[in-house]
Amino acid sequence: MDDERFYSKAFGRDHEVDFTLAGARKAASAGEIGPWLQSYLLAEPRWANPGLASGLLRVPRVYELFEAEVGQLVRKCGPEPEMKFWQDRETFERHIKAIAQSLELIEDLPPLVVEEVDGQLVVCDGTHRLEAIRAKGWASCWVIQFSNAENRED
Repeated sequence: MDDERFYSKAFGRDHEVDFTLAGARKAASAGEIGPWLQSYLLAEPRWANPGLASGLLRVPRVYELFEAEVGQLVRKCGPEPEMKFWQDRETFERHIKAIAQSLELIEDLPPLVVEEVDGQLVVCDGTHRLEAIRAKGWASCWVIQFSNAENRED
């Protein structure tokens, strides 16, 4: 599948589940954000993040959907040598450009998936979307933060 098709608005509409912000909000209001996130992470081979999907199922999780300042978000994937998940610069930048060119509304994107690590919101899924959001000059975006249920003090 080419980048143009992959990042088109129609791509996420090919599924029974709505993978836009509206779909995430609906799932969150129904208490179903965990299953929605699993569906998203396993949706398409090019879109999928089966490692994260599997890891999220290892222990009970709590999920929170909220709007975050882009400046608060930290990547762990990219072309920089220190990145945990390295990707060559050409591919990285091509994906970001394709996403940014296809974006009109931030609401068309699935929320990024983040985890708080040492006081920082680390992006576990959505690095290319994050950089496209930055390229558009948008100050905030929607995220789904996960945490271990047994570590919560509610």
